[in-house]
Amino acid sequence: MPATNTAAFSMVGIGWDGAAKVDGTAEVRTRAAGTGKWSPWRELEVSADGPDGRELAAADRATEPMWVGASDAVQVKVGSGRSGKALPKNLKLHMVDPGVSKAESRNPAEATLAPSGPENAAFALEGTPTPTVSDTADAPTDTATPTDPASPSATVTAAPTETATSTPTETATGTPTGTATATPTDTATPTPVPTAPPSTVNRPPIISRAQWGADESMVEDPPEYIDKVQAVFIHHTVDTNNYSCGDSAAMVRAIMTYHVKTEGWNDLGYNFLVDKCGQIFEGRAGGTDLPVRGAHTYGFNSYSTGISLLGNFETGKPTPAALQSAARIAAWKLGQYGVSPTAKVTLTRLVTDSDGNTRPDGDVTFHTIAGHRDGFATACPGANLYAKLGAIRTYATNGTRNAAIPTTDFNRDGITDLVAGLPKAASSSGSVTSASASSTPAADARWPPVTSTATAPPTWRSASRPPPSPGTPPRAARSRPCSARPPG
Repeated sequence: MPATNTAAFSMVGIGWDGAAKVDGTAEVRTRAAGTGKWSPWRELEVSADGPDGRELAAADRATEPMWVGASDAVQVKVGSGRSGKALPKNLKLHMVDPGVSKAESRNPAEATLAPSGPENAAFALEGTPTPTVSDTADAPTDTATPTDPASPSATVTAAPTETATSTPTETATGTPTGTATATPTDTATPTPVPTAPPSTVNRPPIISRAQWGADESMVEDPPEYIDKVQAVFIHHTVDTNNYSCGDSAAMVRAIMTYHVKTEGWNDLGYNFLVDKCGQIFEGRAGGTDLPVRGAHTYGFNSYSTGISLLGNFETGKPTPAALQSAARIAAWKLGQYGVSPTAKVTLTRLVTDSDGNTRPDGDVTFHTIAGHRDGFATACPGANLYAKLGAIRTYATNGTRNAAIPTTDFNRDGITDLVAGLPKAASSSGSVTSASASSTPAADARWPPVTSTATAPPTWRSASRPPPSPGTPPRAARSRPCSARPPG
């Protein structure tokens, strides 16, 4: 399909009306804003069912979202997987701009994406011989500070099995331990807010929804709570692994917008998200220390919490920082309910009918820290992450109680930084100071809103000490590490 210019966006996916499942393929490529370079074609995976109950009954089908970074043009091609089987009608290409949070907007150097707020512009795709074209545009209200409305505009045509058509007519703008038998919790009305139980494991640092810039106006229904957390399911976002950890907050905002606006869920599906630098983000609203019912593992949301690692671990490998942070959050949540990270638990699968009613459908025994694929027909969390579940369980049992986030990636670019020691003799003339993020290049200064007063990456400075006077005996130098608390 010919190049389709759009307003800036950073995440793409394809959705369609209703609950029809697709046996087909969809590929996208995008043009990087600024450089004009086109990405390779990348396949979009069909999203595995996340919610259940009433939330599933109200949901639409879609592919998994894909983070593509700041982009301003897109091409799509879709095709039926089986000969003669038509694709669903009303296919729409959804492009999400995560916007800029209030904390990020205070520093213009951080706002390298289009500052129009989180948006989800939906372009209709011609995927059947006689397509029905519809264009939608949703305008969530976020904590972002807008400066420009998004105004994508292009029209293309394509053959049903080769490419997709993108015809926007509206714009989207935003302001920005042993084996146990489980007892399900599934209610049609909001559940009372429970009391948070203490945990046997220390709570790890968690970036709150307010800090990463969640748009709470998108969430229509109050959170629901389950009786207790009996298991943890590990997921991946089936996303790019080539991202800066300074983009992580924007990625989480984009995923929330996609889950709500494209897939029709009430809120972000995962309870927690972890990036490759080990940063932990609060997911679905309701309280990190409470048993919030998520929308991550169809059939078993009534017993569990869901942790998703940012990235695609069918193709990439999870970092030690990500694995250890996932273990820490899993151990903390299970520790609130006296559940061992290495135990097994028997849970009753709950299936949902078209009216949102659930019924039991057999028992399944899991590890208390399990992969999404253990409970649903999916490749999630990817072969490389699934192979590390044993290590996550071990670390959750033995290494989490007093551990700090295991990273020396001070500037959070995904690369371990060199930490040098200063001799004691020179320590009085050397210093470690903090500089505002605006003093660093824009490409390296986009920090997630960890706190409202987040500090910038430390700037390392040392001054030369004058040489000793002739005849002065050498002074023993004792090295001591020079350290600084990383932001957040």
